[in-house]
Amino acid sequence: MPDWKGVPVMPGALKGETKAFGYMYWVNATVKEVETYYLEQMDLAGWPLVKETAVLSWYGRGTLMQFKREYSNEFIDIILVVDTDDNSMMVAIKKYIYNP
Repeated sequence: MPDWKGVPVMPGALKGETKAFGYMYWVNATVKEVETYYLEQMDLAGWPLVKETAVLSWYGRGTLMQFKREYSNEFIDIILVVDTDDNSMMVAIKKYIYNP
């Protein structure tokens, strides 16, 4: 799958599945490789990074990368968590509109 609702899915993605919150997949890549991929791809698509922070998810400790479409209230959250069992990376994608 090259993308999910217009959000890029990293080449080599495994076990992708639609969830209630969005989309989740695993990939055999390092944190740096996944971060670099999303920084480049999202920026090219007009979604600059607005926030990056450490998070604790169902799957363990990870990183939240939050992107915001320029001149809109649309956001995409990408959460990266290393799977300690096989050293793969879990990537979760959530796309939403923020209405304060």
